Amino acid sequence: MSEFGKAATEGKRISARGVIAIIILIIAVVFMAQNTTDVTIKVIGYSFEVWLWALILVVFLLGMFLGGAVRAGVRKLRGVEKAPK
Repeated sequence: MSEFGKAATEGKRISARGVIAIIILIIAVVFMAQNTTDVTIKVIGYSFEVWLWALILVVFLLGMFLGGAVRAGVRKLRGVEKAPK
């Protein structure tokens, strides 16, 4: 195999975490595509309408962000460094 072919395929493995993330993303996209109605959100006296898929997307992204932040905080408290790749 030439050097060109080797460089294109070396180190291009997807981890189990990456596969799980892709599966969750696909499920979330399908779920959002099937829920396109408008919903009314009521928070502390305010009321507004938003597409259900947009609400699902915001909640999904907030969950991913907060989950990562909590995990990073736990690592910091334990003094554990991120594993080298």
